[in-house]
Amino acid sequence: MPNTADTLPRPINTPDTASILSSTGLVLDPNLILTGINGTDTDVGRVSRAVPGELLGAFRKGEFDIFHSGRQGTLEIDVVTGAAGAAVALLKLQSTGSDSLVVFLDATNRPNVIMVVGGVTVAAWAGSGAAIAVGTPLQLRFVWDSRTAFNGGLYANFTTISGASLVGAWSTNPISAWTPAPMTKALTGWAPTYTDFNGSITKMQVGDKR
Repeated sequence: MPNTADTLPRPINTPDTASILSSTGLVLDPNLILTGINGTDTDVGRVSRAVPGELLGAFRKGEFDIFHSGRQGTLEIDVVTGAAGAAVALLKLQSTGSDSLVVFLDATNRPNVIMVVGGVTVAAWAGSGAAIAVGTPLQLRFVWDSRTAFNGGLYANFTTISGASLVGAWSTNPISAWTPAPMTKALTGWAPTYTDFNGSITKMQVGDKR
């Protein structure tokens, strides 16, 4: 559950902004209120690039009702790291059952991903290398396609767009197709069994295409 420092209730099926999607693939978020553990900052608006098939653009810790087929998708996560010391959830997609996709930082702020479908881990990336310091910007992208390999024979790809370099390796290689499970919830900045994220969320985007 969100920790006591997060005084805002978790929104259910409530978008953070009245987003406007342009024909050139940009998202305008007018009157954006960016909220996090470290305080609140109000901007008159922000323009960002849409992810393919964008379903959600969140700027705060929350719980959102979505419908994502699970077949393929793109996640983009733009944050500034908080204090290390525990595994913290950045973004989780979950089904009505036990299927899930979680992007998290380990106890030293290194990015990780784990995707479970039908009780089986179909893709997992484990961060390694040096610890990442508090206050480090991270912009992460996870893309998958349950039916078609697109990344050198793999069905998923995990990269950094900007910020600290992504160091690690697949602990479960996504080398085979799988039967997708629809995802009905998006949890941003928290997830059961993980510590709440204590850094700053710039934007978390969920799309249903790659």
